[in-house]
Amino acid sequence: DQASGGRFIFGVGVGWDEAEFVDLRLPFRERGRLSDDYLRAIKAAWASDVPEYKGPYTSFAGATFSPRPAQRPHPPIWVGGSPGTVSGPAVRRCAELGDAWHPLALSLDDIEKGFATLRDLAAERGRRDALGLAPRNLLDLTDSPKGAGRAAFQGSVAEVASDVRRVGALGAEWMTFDLPRTGVAAMVHAMERLASEVKQAAA
Repeated sequence: DQASGGRFIFGVGVGWDEAEFVDLRLPFRERGRLSDDYLRAIKAAWASDVPEYKGPYTSFAGATFSPRPAQRPHPPIWVGGSPGTVSGPAVRRCAELGDAWHPLALSLDDIEKGFATLRDLAAERGRRDALGLAPRNLLDLTDSPKGAGRAAFQGSVAEVASDVRRVGALGAEWMTFDLPRTGVAAMVHAMERLASEVKQAAA
């Protein structure tokens, strides 16, 4: 955060590959509780030059943390989640510990439902308006409309622009797109069309 002049975004997720947890000798089935504890510990470390924290998995006192982030109280925390997390632990984790929900590859309907659930959970914690939305989806621009049943952000420029406006209406200030993995030229072409055609159509 210091190196970027306060532009760092801290993205977190609990993980899904059990083999990685085995290699690290961490309990896979406790990854949600581990993540919650680690997030609380990190936020405590960011909040003070000499932080203290005591949790079920992590504890420290008298430690020196320097340099602290440029952004105060800390960089924005984006909490990720895969399909199936619309009302699950990722949304609850974001409501309690995050600053924005970063759902992965959800439909527009599920993004809307999940964000509504998130805001309700956040309201119970007194932070309804403190949370943002930053969805991540595959971008697939086609020359012809895909029509009904298409995936979010996949289709013609007009269709994708409509999706952008719909998510923007929810209050999303950020959207992350995975680009076609068919070579560098295709990725650059998609970026150029997004920056020009889609941006103009969505305005």
